[in-house]
Amino acid sequence: MAIRGFSIDITDKVNSNQAITFAQWIGASNVMRNQKLTEYKSLLAAQKGSEINKAYSHIRKNKVLSFLKDIPVQLMRNAAQDIFEDVEKWRKGLVRFPKHKGRSRKRSIRITKEMFVLEPLGENRSLLTFFDNATQKRQRLFSIQLGYAPHQLCKQFRISRQGRRFYLSGSYNDGVDSATNEELLKGFVQQNLSDEALLTQITGIDRGVKLPIATSDGLRKAYSPEKAERLRQLARKKARYQRILAAKKRRNGNKNVRRVESKEQQKLADKIANFDAKTARIPAPDFERSGASSQAHYRFGGLKVR
Repeated sequence: MAIRGFSIDITDKVNSNQAITFAQWIGASNVMRNQKLTEYKSLLAAQKGSEINKAYSHIRKNKVLSFLKDIPVQLMRNAAQDIFEDVEKWRKGLVRFPKHKGRSRKRSIRITKEMFVLEPLGENRSLLTFFDNATQKRQRLFSIQLGYAPHQLCKQFRISRQGRRFYLSGSYNDGVDSATNEELLKGFVQQNLSDEALLTQITGIDRGVKLPIATSDGLRKAYSPEKAERLRQLARKKARYQRILAAKKRRNGNKNVRRVESKEQQKLADKIANFDAKTARIPAPDFERSGASSQAHYRFGGLKVR
C-alpha cells in the first residue's frame, strides 16, 4: 500500500484566537528544539555523545523559559523527540547535522493522537478536531473536514507556519498498491532491456529557472507572462528588503550576520519570509509541447539515470 502526504493552507480557516494559539505552540516547540540542539552540541564538543537523550523536563523547569509550562506537555515531548531523531539520523550519516531555526524560517509542531479526534463524515470524509490540551477538561480548538476516511489517515498531523501563513499536513493510505523504487528497478533488470528500449519507458525531467520543467518527451511547463511578471516583482522586492536587512545588521554590528538582533531586524526578516510564502502560492506553471530536451535527467520512481 502507498502512504501519501497532503498539505492544506488553513490560514483563511483559522480565527485570531486559533492563530495565536498555533503561533504560541509553534514558537514554544521551536524553542524546545533549539534548546535541545544547543545541549547536544555541548555534549558532542565534550566527547559525551552517549549522554544525548530525549529528556525535556529540565528545559521546561528553566525559569527563563517559564512560558513553556503553559504549552501542552505532549507538544514539548514531540519537539524533543523530533530533534533527537534528527541527530540520530546525522549519526548514521543519513542527513546533515541539524541547524537552529530562527523565527523567519518555516517551523512546525507535531500533534499526536492525545490532542485530536477523527470523526467519520460519510464514506470518504472525516472531521478532524484539535483540542487545546490533552486533559479531560479540554476544549475544542479547531476543526476541519478532510477528504479521507478516518481509517485511511495517519495517527499524527503537523501545523506549520511560514510568515503569517498556517498549513496543516499529514499522510494517508489510499489503499492503492504502488511499487517501491527497488521493485521498479528489479523489474527493469529482469526484462534485460537494451539502453534504447529502457529509455522508451523512462521520462526525462530537467529543472531550470527560465523554464521550470522540461521533459524528454517534449512536455514543457512554463509560467504565463502574468505569473512570470509576478514572480519577478516578488523577487525584486525580496532582494530590496534583504539589502536593507543586511545594511541594518552591519550598522548594528551583529555578532552573527545570519541572526537578527533587534525588533526592526525581526520585522524585516518576517517580511522576507512572507515573500517566500507568496511565491509558493503562485499557481503551478502551464503545460506546452515542444521538442525534446537534450539535457534531461532520466527518472523512474525516485531513481535518476544520466
